[in-house]
Amino acid sequence: MKLKKSVKITILVVIGILLISLGVYLVIRMQPKKETVEAPVVEKDISAYGYQLTSNQTDLYKQTFDELETILTTDPVDEKAYVECITKLFVMDFYHLANKRTNQDIGGVQFVHSDIRENFILKANSTDGIYHFVESNIYGDRDQELPEVTGVEIEEVTNESFEYNDTVDENAYVVKATWTYAKDLGYETEKTFVFVHETEQKLALVEMR
Repeated sequence: MKLKKSVKITILVVIGILLISLGVYLVIRMQPKKETVEAPVVEKDISAYGYQLTSNQTDLYKQTFDELETILTTDPVDEKAYVECITKLFVMDFYHLANKRTNQDIGGVQFVHSDIRENFILKANSTDGIYHFVESNIYGDRDQELPEVTGVEIEEVTNESFEYNDTVDENAYVVKATWTYAKDLGYETEKTFVFVHETEQKLALVEMR
């Protein structure tokens, strides 16, 4: 029994689609899988304060974190040394973008007051935030040039009364800092930071001027 011409055409079309699909499948299977860059892991923590050191940090950051640990485990804690140290760590993490996997990895968050942390993250990744244009490096193939902080200097530390969330911290810290990069890409190099006592022992960033 002879097949109608339309049926033959339909069969040929179906066979053609199947062959093309098989070809595409084989090409995809033969493509080498991209290896993802491992997410940073916690190497050390100062549990009493909630601070953590992750594996993606620079040697300078790790050295400064060790200094912070020494300061916070010495009784009594030298608060001036404490606030100077977390200012440096904040700058080294927030402004150092080269080690971030995506624009969602906002640096320095652990030093920000918990009441404003969410807004801080949103602002850092907003259209005018420095994280907005950070390209993904999940597969390790990013060629975007990003800032690398190479040093932080504390220019001045003062105490002042600071009102925050209907409370007043009579012993808040105002810290002026400057920093340098491996290459000048036009990012800011100085700022004044305000830290208040989030708890009796813990200082937290509440304002950047």
